[in-house]
Amino acid sequence: MNSERGSSPLERRSQNIKVLEKDSFDLLVIGGGITGVGIARDAVIRGLKVALIEKNDLASGTSSQSSKLLHGGVRYLEQWAFGLVRESIRERDNLAENAAHLARPLPFIFPIYDQDKYGPMLINMGMWLYSAFAMFRSDRRHTMLSVEELKSREPNLMVDGIRGATLYYDCMTDDGRLTLENAIDARDRGAVIVTRISATEVIKNGDQVEGVLARDELKPSSEPFPIQAKMTVSATGPWTDKLLSDFKLQEENRLRPTKGVHIVVDKARLPARHSVVMRSTDDKRVLFTIPWGERTVIGTTDTDDVEGPDACRATGSDVDYLIRAARHYFPEFNLTRKDVISTWAGLRPLLRTDGVDPSAVSREHEIIDVTPGLIAIFGGKLTTYRMMAEEVVDQTDLTSAKCQTGDIPLPGSMTEAMRKNPLSCGRNLASIHKLPPDIGEHLALAYGDRATQLLALGEELSVAPERMIPDLPYIWPELLFAARHEMAISLEDILRRRLMIALKDKEQGLEIVEKAADLVAPEFGWTDEQKAAEVQRYRDFIASTRQFRNET
Repeated sequence: MNSERGSSPLERRSQNIKVLEKDSFDLLVIGGGITGVGIARDAVIRGLKVALIEKNDLASGTSSQSSKLLHGGVRYLEQWAFGLVRESIRERDNLAENAAHLARPLPFIFPIYDQDKYGPMLINMGMWLYSAFAMFRSDRRHTMLSVEELKSREPNLMVDGIRGATLYYDCMTDDGRLTLENAIDARDRGAVIVTRISATEVIKNGDQVEGVLARDELKPSSEPFPIQAKMTVSATGPWTDKLLSDFKLQEENRLRPTKGVHIVVDKARLPARHSVVMRSTDDKRVLFTIPWGERTVIGTTDTDDVEGPDACRATGSDVDYLIRAARHYFPEFNLTRKDVISTWAGLRPLLRTDGVDPSAVSREHEIIDVTPGLIAIFGGKLTTYRMMAEEVVDQTDLTSAKCQTGDIPLPGSMTEAMRKNPLSCGRNLASIHKLPPDIGEHLALAYGDRATQLLALGEELSVAPERMIPDLPYIWPELLFAARHEMAISLEDILRRRLMIALKDKEQGLEIVEKAADLVAPEFGWTDEQKAAEVQRYRDFIASTRQFRNET
């Protein structure tokens, strides 16, 4: 690992900005979401000189606001999107091999009711097709369940009108950490990655784009500085139309962003044992309840965006929509808004399709040569990011080297033991370091092989591996590891995207935020005034996710 000891995260960032100004790059990537970091990793592995800038934090947009699933998309079979399903399943399985700690098998139950459009026979045929796209490699084949078997496996699920169900498997991930590990690998292989840098305009030589002018968002009054590159790629998700418009390279929007909202409740309030496929009681679109450790996730909505990606949040009507579906399928628990611990909301950067329901908009992607020297990628989904990145690097024509990312594990899955059984590695970690089993498993699933380095850092700095939150497995050394090794530079970066305390903790980190600030302040060199400002910014962020509570 490139620990870069001897300098603070902010000092290293300043050094990297100087490199951006001084050097010339083969490829400049704008956007630090999953697609952008995937492109940077692919390109640097192929031997290109790569820079990546992100106007906020890594994965701060759509890439940390997903359903946290790696899946082929069973519902896309209904839309006859067989190519997308096949590609998604292939990429899901690739991640299960090369990042086993971040691509964990998750059982799904698809209940079938009298009023449903398709009966058990057609559902079974669809699941066989789903398995066929995986070339029957998985030992976790789908199974048709009788009503009695369904009651045994998911006893709290509504059984009125039930005809049976199918049990199948996809994978769950930590989307923020999946993005982060791609970025870490790209950085450690030589890519220059800097967050809180925005692109303000393109640098042109005639019609040829040769880089961008960029602004340091931590110094908003500073003058833009140039970043020179042979090729620039926009991987900015739902911001793509605005970026290209600001660059005066596009007049009409190519995207139709749709908003996806999720809510989190305590496991005791909705104890789903499987991820359950539901249909909304309002519009019949597919939703999920997803077991998430000590919590349960319900999502997602799919509505046209009206506010833009910078203002995207969960509204009261969004939350109520999800609650109604959950109450219908799990009527015993009678969820209300008061049960909602946290929310998240993001925009899907979908290709523009007019005249259809938002749920019917294609999840395919498109790569456009916008102008000489600049490529943009539109659309796509989390699961297929690696393949999308490969296509983008191919299209740059900067190298004849072939893509290797399909065969190279991510940093947390470098050992064979971690790739074979991350949970066993977690139990071994707990035994060796005398940790509670849930903490050992959490560290293995979040950090993979890097967990031992995290614990060593805690010992070095005399920070004990004690719980931060009584009913969650997060430990204090994780804060320091995020600051020193994971490119975080704010409390929100750490508590929302590196640890997800903002989503899982019943108080969303508000009770420990001051202690957290005290612990990481020396790493960042914060003064007391800067530390207090960071705490307040975090409190404001949490307040923004809770606005739904006061809406009708």
